[in-house]
Amino acid sequence: MILFVTGTGTDVGKTYVAERILRRWRDTGHQPVGIKPIETDCTPDPKDAQLLASVSKEDFTSHPGFFRAPEPLAPLATSVDANWDSIVSACRGFAQRPLLVEGAGGPLVPVTEEHFVIDLAAELSASVLLVAANRLGVLSYTYTAVESIRARGLSIAAIVLNDMGIANDTNDTNDTNADVSIASNPTLIRNALGLPVYEVGELSALADALIQTQPAP
Repeated sequence: MILFVTGTGTDVGKTYVAERILRRWRDTGHQPVGIKPIETDCTPDPKDAQLLASVSKEDFTSHPGFFRAPEPLAPLATSVDANWDSIVSACRGFAQRPLLVEGAGGPLVPVTEEHFVIDLAAELSASVLLVAANRLGVLSYTYTAVESIRARGLSIAAIVLNDMGIANDTNDTNDTNADVSIASNPTLIRNALGLPVYEVGELSALADALIQTQPAP
């Protein structure tokens, strides 16, 4: 199986969710590989890729086919030219084991002039897991991301709503400023999209469901 983890944007908790799923798979007797083949803001190391490698118990972060750039920018905007074919080929080389691939940013982050991040999931025929920050605005972000994923004929396994402790973006502890959308967002997204919606406290159950239901490559 190949699971592609993407998000509604940057800093929504993709790596946290990916790491938790990988740990659950290992704890239940599987030998998964977790990779982040495209990573920027590597100053000097690809921190997200290193975390996934530590859980996988194997370090693939320096694979020559992967893309790394020092600037915190979309790959296309960095000083490094991405070799799309090399990225795809490198990822396919790990597909003999349960494979989790974490994308960079959101689905439509440009990697080359012709390719977005989500196109990597299409190349790998991967099932997609979408991570979104559970806060005001997540409905539009999620619906937009789902449209871009479905437009490529990809299957979306589930959506994870990550509260990330951000019920209040202002960091004000006054209850009157709390984000009241958090309670209703899961139901609204589930009803609108017809997809399973999980919260971070349910990641073990999600990981079990994914490993049991996804086909082998």
